[in-house]
Amino acid sequence: MAAARDGRFEINPDGSVTLAGVTVAADEVEVQASPKPGTAVAHDQGLVAVIDTELSPELVAEGDARELQRAIQDLRKEAGLALDDRIEVWVDGLPPVVEEHLRPVAVETLANAIVAGRPGADDPAIVRGPVDLSAGPVELAIRRASGVPA
Repeated sequence: MAAARDGRFEINPDGSVTLAGVTVAADEVEVQASPKPGTAVAHDQGLVAVIDTELSPELVAEGDARELQRAIQDLRKEAGLALDDRIEVWVDGLPPVVEEHLRPVAVETLANAIVAGRPGADDPAIVRGPVDLSAGPVELAIRRASGVPA
């Protein structure tokens, strides 16, 4: 059993298993894969795949950027903007690790600029809304870019 737990065994082409110098016939053994924490295991026809499911900080930041993009698009819709309207975006409370991903977010949302902070409170054209990122809540605000006809 210790050899099996340590992975010191061999699965033979005929389905038998050699463990600690003893070969057990294929109909006398059942091999089960149990994933370690942070992994997923799948097997089919003698092939076993192990996938690392741990999320790196970089992957989490990319996911937050995509969620930010989705929230901006939702605000565009709420504001009644056309699909090709250029916009200005303000983001308050964005973690620095997500800021690294703002350029692609700006491109995808047709934002002329994504500015850290809050816009002036007196502009009726601004639409605001919260978005929950894995790093915490963020406040968004958008408006049609200046100089763009309504």
